[in-house]
Amino acid sequence: MEYTYKPTEYEIKLIILYTIRSLKVSSNYTMLDYVISSATNVNYFELEQYIAALIDKDNIVEYEADGNKYFSITESGEETLEFFAHKIPGSIMNRLEDKIHSINRKETSGNKFYADYFPINENEYTVKFSMEEGGTVLMKFELYAGPKERAIAICSYLKNNTADFYKSITELIDKGTDQ
Repeated sequence: MEYTYKPTEYEIKLIILYTIRSLKVSSNYTMLDYVISSATNVNYFELEQYIAALIDKDNIVEYEADGNKYFSITESGEETLEFFAHKIPGSIMNRLEDKIHSINRKETSGNKFYADYFPINENEYTVKFSMEEGGTVLMKFELYAGPKERAIAICSYLKNNTADFYKSITELIDKGTDQ
């Protein structure tokens, strides 16, 4: 008989935060269930309860797009994960990272994007973003973000809304050049 480690409620919540932050595709219940159940012994109904608890504690937010519900990590969730991600058991983290990497590679094949923040000094940060498609740079910029919390939020937004962000920028530019 094979022993399967059952993560604690605390560990599962960290796993959910880590998964939402790490996926380069929109995180909905189905995607989270697919990824997390491949790495842990958690069923769909338990997952719903933990997600609801994370929403109640303002670690993630639920939003609707195209009639579907998705989740995004908040600044509070980012901070929680930053402090406690090391509490996710190594064996689960390895399986989780393998599944997330596989999904990200499949979903973004041919398309690449990068968003990360860097300190300017102790209290100020900058965000660097780039987006490529088929080896062609579509957009690349560096943005002053101010405090670290805002830089984290900007990176999170860019990672979770890359296609919409690009579309909005190009529409704005097109509108300005048509006049």
